[in-house]
Amino acid sequence: VVQDIPGTDYSGIGLELHLNLLMTPFVVSLDVRADASGGAVIAAPIDNNPAMVGMNFFAQAIGVENPADGETCSPAIFELVSSIGLALTIQP
Repeated sequence: VVQDIPGTDYSGIGLELHLNLLMTPFVVSLDVRADASGGAVIAAPIDNNPAMVGMNFFAQAIGVENPADGETCSPAIFELVSSIGLALTIQP
């Protein structure tokens, strides 16, 4: 995945992405569980493959706010929100 540090609204709906999905050959969707404080847990299997050491990956979460709970800070349609980008490097 190619990172986009300043973020871009590719779809024109007000959702800023920090990953350039159009320029990457590898995209994976994972289930994310987040609590009210914004803490999240993601289970992502990593192969036991020495060739992966040093590989870089970039991640970003996209979710939906709940206006009934007072969560209405998103400028995007459908109350969509996005996290900042995260860079990961596989270590030995």
